[in-house]
Amino acid sequence: IRKLFFKKGLLFKKIIVSFRQSIFFSFLVVASLFLQGQRLLTWWNILFLISAIAILELFFISKKTV
Repeated sequence: IRKLFFKKGLLFKKIIVSFRQSIFFSFLVVASLFLQGQRLLTWWNILFLISAIAILELFFISKKTV
């Protein structure tokens, strides 16, 4: 999907970003299922998880390679 929308840039860089985002998404799903299993899943826990993952993703986006 990224290749269709963003024609410019190296394909290798897009694969790295997509892989990182898929890891974050799978962590969100697993953490949500774990919290549901422990009967601790609430809307503010999900909001906290999404915020933490978004901050982590922003950190990786803003990090510049030299």
